Parts: sequence; structure tokens; C-alpha cells
Amino acid sequence: MSFTYRGKGYLALLLPLFVWVLSAVIFGHDAHVAQRVALLLTAVAVWYLGGKWNAEEGADEDGSSHQLAGIPMQWYSLVIIGVVVLSLG
Repeated sequence: MSFTYRGKGYLALLLPLFVWVLSAVIFGHDAHVAQRVALLLTAVAVWYLGGKWNAEEGADEDGSSHQLAGIPMQWYSLVIIGVVVLSLG
């Protein structure tokens, strides 16, 4: 299985992973609230950056030039929020 990306779409995966690891290192691996807040802030950043970059750079035929696995970057913020919601249980 491989992930294909275009433009800066790889950041939709790397930003949440980096922020999650960073929050675990700073606040400890038991600080779940801090990790969830960090991921929610990352979701906002991914939505903003993906929308901005896809609007700026004359999008190609499918409407976006920054994708991960064929999905525009900004929509991965919903995946990040879904992970946070699932971790509440």
C-alpha cells in the first residue's frame, strides 16, 4: 500500500503526526487532553493551509493541486477531527 500525493499534500499526514509526537514529548504520553487539543489545532491548520494553497495555485482539472491519496488536502482535517472524536471513548 502506498500513499500518493501531489504538491504539498503529504503535509496532511505529516503535520498531525509531528504535532501528536511533539505534544506527547512535551506533556507526557498520559496527557490525552493536551494531545487532543493539539490535534484539533492541527486540523484547523490543515484546513486553512489546504484551502489557501489549493485556491492560490490555479487548480487543475479536479479543482485542487495539493492532494494526498487523491483527496484534497483540506478535507483531511475532517479525518483528524474524526480521530479525536474516536479517542474520546
